[in-house]
Amino acid sequence: MSRDVVVLSATRSAIGGFGGSLSGNCIPTESRFPYVARVASIQAGLPMESVAMSVNRLCSSGLQAIVSTAQSIMLNDCDYGVGGGVEVMSRGTYLSPAMRSGARMGDSVMVDSMVATLTDPFGVGHMGITAENLAEKWDITREQQDEFAVESHRRAALAIEEGR
Repeated sequence: MSRDVVVLSATRSAIGGFGGSLSGNCIPTESRFPYVARVASIQAGLPMESVAMSVNRLCSSGLQAIVSTAQSIMLNDCDYGVGGGVEVMSRGTYLSPAMRSGARMGDSVMVDSMVATLTDPFGVGHMGITAENLAEKWDITREQQDEFAVESHRRAALAIEEGR
């Protein structure tokens, strides 16, 4: 039997630009990345006995973390939880895969991990232009996109004003 889940608090970081001052872990950017949920929970003051789980779904990692937290509560796996995300792709590093075993007698390739992450593994192309490709495929004009965005913001403002 599932339980109701409520959000007690929410926050949104400032919206930044590429290469700006915001940082995160959509792409592994530091040695603590595999433990980002554990590091964040301990630094936030949760006890060592608490459970932590990191999720990687690229741009939707934060959303998936919130959904997974809600599901855990609904399924009585826990009484409360913290879900969120820390993804910012502009901190993606350059990789030199050949250096692990030692590059011998020849050039070594540097790989931009951000571009590699954004490249569709099935050969379709760079995922950073998915919106443009879909707009072209479905003949969606810039004006239609702007109208949709304005309506979305209007609805969000109304929902906030009404406490929904």
